[in-house]
Amino acid sequence: MTRDEALELLSLEKPCFYTGRFKYLRNQRWYIKEVTQQGAIVNSTRGKLDYNESHVLRLGHLITEDEWKSHQGRDRK
Repeated sequence: MTRDEALELLSLEKPCFYTGRFKYLRNQRWYIKEVTQQGAIVNSTRGKLDYNESHVLRLGHLITEDEWKSHQGRDRK
């Protein structure tokens, strides 16, 4: 995902999905709360940012919901 795509999802409050190596972060919707230089601060709920429940994920490991439907949760190779 690019920075522009992340900012668009942030403004629309649409979810994204994680495809990186940490299995416990996969298969759930993440809402982007803030886009930083390191990646995106994401939270599993819409609305206000809760720093206790947030993660910083690289944009390269995030995909949109449409990409996720075609990805179907499979690991990248």
